[in-house]
Amino acid sequence: MYEKVATLATPVQRVTSLPLAPVNGQQVVLTDSLTASTYNWWLIYNSASSSSYKWEFIGGSPKTATNYATGDAQTTANTWQILTNSPTLTVPRAGDYWVRAFEGLTNNTGAVCAAYMAVALNNVAATHGTEPGTYFAATAAADGNLYHHQLRTLAANDILTMCHWTTSGAGTGMLRGGSSGIRGRGIEVVPVRLS
Repeated sequence: MYEKVATLATPVQRVTSLPLAPVNGQQVVLTDSLTASTYNWWLIYNSASSSSYKWEFIGGSPKTATNYATGDAQTTANTWQILTNSPTLTVPRAGDYWVRAFEGLTNNTGAVCAAYMAVALNNVAATHGTEPGTYFAATAAADGNLYHHQLRTLAANDILTMCHWTTSGAGTGMLRGGSSGIRGRGIEVVPVRLS
């Protein structure tokens, strides 16, 4: 009588660079560090994919950059600005990514105005009106939040930075009355597929 003995599957390896000669169905967990990782991306290689990015994301944590401690005030109305304390994130590999960003705002002007937030690529500010905005009533200290969510194709080492646009209200502009008008900011990326 023969007894069938189950064999253990090969454990998924954690790696800091993707295999040079992957095979279809191969899985890895890509990380930035084996000892102090800031993200872990579980990927599967799909040789049949029509995309040039054949490592497909199964699950894992986002790569993030945040600044909860230091606020900024927008100094100029009606222009895109990358502010001093804006979080910055460097993309680790080429691929398609969900890019998400968020922030809290306070209207320090007490005038009707609008605020926009976007994610600048390689320190080139966004085009006005391409992102959802928040409108503030003519009330001092009115609070709001902005959220950005976009699928983008990015290159390795692309730099993502939050940028801001505010309209002028009663000639004074938005978020220019205090240093903490824009605060609680963060950017994160989650891959869809990588090269």
